[in-house]
Order: sequence, then structure tokens, then C-alpha cells
Amino acid sequence: MNNKPTWDEYYFGIADAVSHRATCPRLRVGAVVVSKDNYIIGCGYNGAAAGFDECIDVGCRMEFGHCTRAIHAEMNAIRHTIISAGKKALRGATMYVTHTACEQCTKRAKHHGIERIVWKHEYRSGDE
Repeated sequence: MNNKPTWDEYYFGIADAVSHRATCPRLRVGAVVVSKDNYIIGCGYNGAAAGFDECIDVGCRMEFGHCTRAIHAEMNAIRHTIISAGKKALRGATMYVTHTACEQCTKRAKHHGIERIVWKHEYRSGDE
């Protein structure tokens, strides 16, 4: 019997592990970017920008039911990929996210050439 996970299961497992680094306690989100050649080229989690206070230290800054202190995991994963592998690496890539990507993250991912965005859990905000 083969218990080997599918590629999607494998990358979701990594996204889950990455989410444990998140610093916004409202929802811990992880994202993994995989090249069209099936290599991990970036990852990210939600948290404050470098040099800014983290939600876990000073609390969330809420506007319209959303924390504006934290940068989304998808944005951090795109940034990490560009820094480590370059913009071209995003062309044709897949992004695995623990929760549904918001509209802004989806647009940014598509703008950078990410072809497929998949998620494990539906995101439900408290104001829906």
C-alpha cells in the first residue's frame, strides 16, 4: 500500500507548517509557491512588516473587521520568491495557501504570473 502523499497534499502540509510562524492570532495562514517545474521557490506567513510591532505583542489593528497590521501570507510568499528566485520564477507557478486568498492577494499573484492558487480551508471573516 502506497501512503505517499499527492503533490497537493505534500505542499499543503508545508503550508500548514509555515503557518505556525504567523504572528496574527486571528488566523494563522501559510503560503508556499511552487514553480512550474515542481520546486518550492518561496513561502510566507501573515505578520507585520519587518521593524513594525507584531499582533501577538501589541494586538491586532482592526479596520472593517480585518487586521491591517499583518501582511498576508500570500504577499510575503511572493516577496520571498522575488528576493530568492527572481520575478521570472513566478511565471506558471502554483501557490498553496492554508486559507482562501483575498481578492487583492489573488490579483497580485496573477499579476506576477502565478497561474494556480489552491487553498485548504475557506476563509470566513467575522463580518460576513
